[in-house]
Amino acid sequence: MGTENNKTGAVLIKKSSTDDIKKVEELIKNIKFGSVTIHVEDARIVQVDKNEKIRFR
Repeated sequence: MGTENNKTGAVLIKKSSTDDIKKVEELIKNIKFGSVTIHVEDARIVQVDKNEKIRFR
């Protein structure tokens, strides 16, 4: 799977595959508070943004 991070923390995925889906699953599993946004073009994942929030109790 080809991935790279850009300055905003987004994960850019070069080619969609089952490995890409696994990467998205890992991002979701490892986030306690926040969001994961998947960008799709022509039925392919082209970018995934992870926005994590840290909450103080």
